[in-house]
Amino acid sequence: MIESKLIGSRIKELELKMREIEDKIHIKLLYIPNIPDESVPTGKSEEDNIEIRKWGKIRNFDFEPKPTGFRT
Repeated sequence: MIESKLIGSRIKELELKMREIEDKIHIKLLYIPNIPDESVPTGKSEEDNIEIRKWGKIRNFDFEPKPTGFRT
């Protein structure tokens, strides 16, 4: 009985350490950039992007729309 209680408390200690390590790993992974797929063409600017497809209705505005997420 005593040994099983010791094992239980040891498991809790190890789980806590594991969570701390996982949190540190997660934070470090946030600094690693996404690697583009091999099929993505290399370019110097946005103009070098190749449009592959469009979907949905393309809206036409009689004014200059603000970028998504833009706040004034």
